[in-house]
Amino acid sequence: MEEFIPDKNIEDLKINYAAVATDIINDKEFVFKSGDIFEAIRASISIPTVFVPVKKEKSVLVDGGVINNIPIKHVKRNKDDILVVFHVNADVPVYKPNIPPKEKETNQSIYQKKINDFQKQLNNIKLKHATKKFGYFNLINKTIGLMSNQLSELTLKVYQLDVLINISRKTCGIFDFYKAEELVEIGKHLAMKNIEMYKNKSL
Repeated sequence: MEEFIPDKNIEDLKINYAAVATDIINDKEFVFKSGDIFEAIRASISIPTVFVPVKKEKSVLVDGGVINNIPIKHVKRNKDDILVVFHVNADVPVYKPNIPPKEKETNQSIYQKKINDFQKQLNNIKLKHATKKFGYFNLINKTIGLMSNQLSELTLKVYQLDVLINISRKTCGIFDFYKAEELVEIGKHLAMKNIEMYKNKSL
């Protein structure tokens, strides 16, 4: 991450930015609106069971999605702006980009293949008293996903959105880091499609 995230402070960025993490010591949101951009992103994506939490002063920080998966309330609004929201846990059909198998295989780096192997190993881990259907990590992450989705649905009902981009919760699993390029393409396609729909509606 440090290779592609700039060594800058949030307040020096050209656009307003905020990152939300969950403080599991003080049981509340921890919002980064200033300070090191890398630390903010690293804390906000610390998914339990995937990344080690980030320690900051008297706080231990994990993924902000644990208590606020769509942090719209922290967006700084401007006059005549457009509020675009990505809902990456939506209950909608999966969109699959048309990527040739050979190209997909070529694009997988050694790192991505190792992550893929790691995921397979995790899937083989079983909780002694768990059902046959779920392994230990799957059980925990399925539970977290369901809680996050309920919070997301409530948030979307409260706020007025201009563009809502729904991405199916079945698009990838929590350990599918090797799908990075495919997920970027999915995001681009759905963003362009929804922005075009918004333009046509506004005409």
